[in-house]
Amino acid sequence: MSAPTVSSAVSALPAVLSARVSNRSPSFASKRLLGVISFSRVREGAVATPLLICCGPVVTFATAARAEAAWTAGALEAFVPELAFAQARDPNANVVRGASELAFWLWKAGALSSAPTDCEPAYAAQIVGRWREAAELWQKLGCPFECALALAEGDEAAVRQSFAILESLGATATLATLRERLRTAGMRGVPRGPRTTTASNPAGLTKREMDVLLLLAKGLPNAEIARRLVRSEKTVDHHVSSILSKFAVRTRTEAASTAHRLGLIR
Repeated sequence: MSAPTVSSAVSALPAVLSARVSNRSPSFASKRLLGVISFSRVREGAVATPLLICCGPVVTFATAARAEAAWTAGALEAFVPELAFAQARDPNANVVRGASELAFWLWKAGALSSAPTDCEPAYAAQIVGRWREAAELWQKLGCPFECALALAEGDEAAVRQSFAILESLGATATLATLRERLRTAGMRGVPRGPRTTTASNPAGLTKREMDVLLLLAKGLPNAEIARRLVRSEKTVDHHVSSILSKFAVRTRTEAASTAHRLGLIR
């Protein structure tokens, strides 16, 4: 397999981006692509820099994105040689995130049993089976898609949380893949797709969760929300936890801010 060139790596980006958008949130892919292209433009202007170093981040991003698409299509094992090649030839020691993602997909394909020494902590935790720790790390980093994949490795409650996050992102292809794999593995209670009203909500919130969100955004405590909606405080606690999970945030203030940003409340 020959080393990729800058032109071939960059020319492949539209197709790669399209595949990742179908799996993830469009905003994630757009930010990732802009970062890759900006870095590439700077590196291409460097003096006496080997060609592979110039396109290293682009190749790493493209390979990881294609691996994700292969996993979604159930063909990740066949993609192992290309993953191993990209990982071995990545000369950018400082691009830990990209190299760690390659290691993660090798692990998902069953071609890696332990995390590399310099692996990013969140990926390292997931590779060694500490899915809860990995999910918490991804949440702190503001990476809901990765958080959802980590939770999908856990118990039934974690899987439900994973599906809630993916539904809020609109990650339909990933949801379909997880549903099929979990059912094939014999897991009971695999979450079904969202109801029509929930699916039409940008964040995948139910009607009752929207009712809670509107009051939460006004700064009301759970006890007062429960009184106004004529529900138990425990039920409201559950709705608030679900809202935080679907928004992939940790606090009520962050949830209110996200709701405003998504146009759910004004």
